[in-house]
Amino acid sequence: MRLGKIKFKEIRYEREQLKMLRNQLFSLRSQERENIQVIHDRCQDIIVDKVNEEIRQVPITDLTKSFTRLPLQALEANHITTMYDLLKYNHRQLEALNGIGDETADKLMLALHRSTAAIKKQIHYRIDLEHLTDRDKEILQEIYFYLHTKENYAKLNAIYQETERGIQEAYDNSGLIQNFFGWIFSSRKKKQKFLTAVEDVKYFNQSSYVETIMQFYDNCTALKNVDFETILQDYKEHAIQYYTVIEKFADIEIKDDVDEDIDISLLKQIQATPLFLESFHTELRHYQEFGTKYILHQKRVLLGDEMGLGKTIQAIAAMNHLHHKGHRYFLVICPAGVLLNWKREIEKLTDMQAYMLHGTGISDFEIWKSDGGIAIINYEGLDKIIFDKDFSLDMVVVDEAHFVKNKEAQRTRNTVRMIEQAEYALYMTGTAIENNVDEMCYLIECLNPSIASEVKDMKYLAKADLFRKKIAPVYLRRKRTDVLMELPELTIHDEWCMMNEEEIVSYRKAVESGNFMAMRRVSWDSLNSTKAERMVELCLQALGEGRKVVIFSYFLETLS
Repeated sequence: MRLGKIKFKEIRYEREQLKMLRNQLFSLRSQERENIQVIHDRCQDIIVDKVNEEIRQVPITDLTKSFTRLPLQALEANHITTMYDLLKYNHRQLEALNGIGDETADKLMLALHRSTAAIKKQIHYRIDLEHLTDRDKEILQEIYFYLHTKENYAKLNAIYQETERGIQEAYDNSGLIQNFFGWIFSSRKKKQKFLTAVEDVKYFNQSSYVETIMQFYDNCTALKNVDFETILQDYKEHAIQYYTVIEKFADIEIKDDVDEDIDISLLKQIQATPLFLESFHTELRHYQEFGTKYILHQKRVLLGDEMGLGKTIQAIAAMNHLHHKGHRYFLVICPAGVLLNWKREIEKLTDMQAYMLHGTGISDFEIWKSDGGIAIINYEGLDKIIFDKDFSLDMVVVDEAHFVKNKEAQRTRNTVRMIEQAEYALYMTGTAIENNVDEMCYLIECLNPSIASEVKDMKYLAKADLFRKKIAPVYLRRKRTDVLMELPELTIHDEWCMMNEEEIVSYRKAVESGNFMAMRRVSWDSLNSTKAERMVELCLQALGEGRKVVIFSYFLETLS
């Protein structure tokens, strides 16, 4: 290139444009880190405050459990009467107090650490919409920003990985020669390096990266200015996603409720199991991630999580992981009523092809056998599908597995035939099957005969720790109260109602006849019931406060 064609002023302008692009890229990535850090810090602030509130209530005399000779006089003389008072001192300050030496200071600090750690384990952060603090609002705003930018940040980070080195080299090398005199006194090699870099600068400035980064920058600015009512509505509609983010970034200890049952070495192996989630279109909660790893590591298991904890999501996450690893054939067996729900969830959460082998969809069986994917079939449909002898399934998922507890039933035999052809097998049920030990042991036998044989003579110990530990490698069950931090504390408030004259007459008749059930149902003739009147009052009050009401009754006719 001749010197006359080199326009240094234009090159300087192009370099400035590239510098702005690079700075915006750095700024956006920094914003992502700051966003996550704020979520962590604000949640921790709230947890620390809650711990301090609890510690204020713990008298220093409680340390007598840890001390044979607690220096109470020395502590009280320095106005240390609660564990919270002890927080104000470090080791050196404690040691300097009269009556407290180095060894006692060590013990006091250790006891304080253990107490705060124990209290922290029991504390959960729950967003109370009726008493939102400024910190709650900030956390909601930051999580809203995170949820609405995470996919774009994934793309942005990919752009950064692709372009970081090239942009930096283009910017640096395009500044090697600044003007006419620099050109004259530069070597041929330096000139070539400079000219190549100038072309690279122009390439980056004209690439699609610019529009992507600028668009994302504008989106981030808009999201930072969203009104709080919009954020609040988003939280109400997607509260689970918000708590998933809190679990992920807030550094709050989450209880799996399996630590006591699963052998510690096995527990560590499960936790260390790799899990591919890049193409999974939702974030797993902490306990769901553990459950998915449990399925993958143990291969043939019974997942008994309570209803509402996401057994379906864990099953699909496991299939998605195996699909990424090269596995092709997955079969979901479920009641006819949930076939469509399974298909929708699979299509929503993954990029995998789902086939409903039901009704007219049975013709998709051959397509699935050829192309792979997830086939979904009801129990009754299993009679209609036959595999070649050399055909093997990668994973079979059996939903509502308590439907196949009768070993003599045809659908049970068909289901067992399927899982015998699979490397991975997952039985799922939200029913507390441990209440019927024989049925539970049969389901375990289908999955892991060796464990079933170990526990068959221990059925009378079904509620004992030893039994639970024995079946822990094949049976995982979590309860909502153990894993969902967002559940409010249960509050029971009894409402007493005075019976009217007709109710008193009915009650006396029920007592005289010895009909205890009739006694319980005296006040539930809704046309003349003091209980019903009070219930309506409470419902109207809740309606006025924008609350939702769920009414339970042991008697169906009462509700109808």
